[in-house]
Amino acid sequence: MTINEYLKRQIELHGDSVDHLVFRDGLELSVHAGRGWYCDPENSVGPWTHVEVCVERGNPPRSFRPYYNGGVYGMVPVEIVDAVIKRHGGIV
Repeated sequence: MTINEYLKRQIELHGDSVDHLVFRDGLELSVHAGRGWYCDPENSVGPWTHVEVCVERGNPPRSFRPYYNGGVYGMVPVEIVDAVIKRHGGIV
């Protein structure tokens, strides 16, 4: 499942509240897109090219470092998030 597919499903089910992504290896991220998030486009429809990511549990992937702004990882390309999903064993 890509991050765009996941976000669309979560937004349809829960509105702006998106569950944390938990991976098979224990990494846990919250990924957000929509109005008020560091994403592109800034809407709740997508598809998104960039999303906002917070690391809730585990070590941040090195590929996120260039996007860190002191609190969250903003404007992370979805290709990087999709690669992290794959590398960490998929979403549980």
